[in-house]
Amino acid sequence: MMEGPTRHGADVCLRLVSDETGIEEVVTLWTHRCVLATRSAYFRKLFSTAVGAAVATNSQPADSGSGDNVVTLRLTDFDLPTQFDPETFHDIVRFCYTNGDDSASRAAAGGGFVSPHNATRLLVAADALMMESLKQRCESEIEFHFLDEENAAQLLELCDMMSQQFAPRLALACRQLLQK
Repeated sequence: MMEGPTRHGADVCLRLVSDETGIEEVVTLWTHRCVLATRSAYFRKLFSTAVGAAVATNSQPADSGSGDNVVTLRLTDFDLPTQFDPETFHDIVRFCYTNGDDSASRAAAGGGFVSPHNATRLLVAADALMMESLKQRCESEIEFHFLDEENAAQLLELCDMMSQQFAPRLALACRQLLQK
């Protein structure tokens, strides 16, 4: 994963557009299609469909040469109950490459890839991007390390807003903690 015009063999440019504050922010990440498709069913589907292939080849940022594959993702188009921001997306892409086991991931999260700071955002984003291994990791980390009496009701509310398959173990743990 590389930011800016640096490519190093990357074959797809992700343009992340965020306009949460009313001011459009664009972050560009060069990455490898095969890495994203391997780790995310969302990207596998995007890159394998005719619509996804057309999106990936039509638009090009000013700093790219012709023939570059560009995918523009408007982060606000994901209808999610938590913020899906460029920082969370960086963490998602980093996970695709390193499984969260690199020193940069651990440092960014304050010791572990999944931290109290990013756990729920990663869980929701992993669900949206159909990344089952990251989703399960986040659910386990929250359940065993971050779940307490103070956040159980809020986490249960998040689980209830999502689908029944979202985080069933976490929802059960929240219910059990709240019944005590």
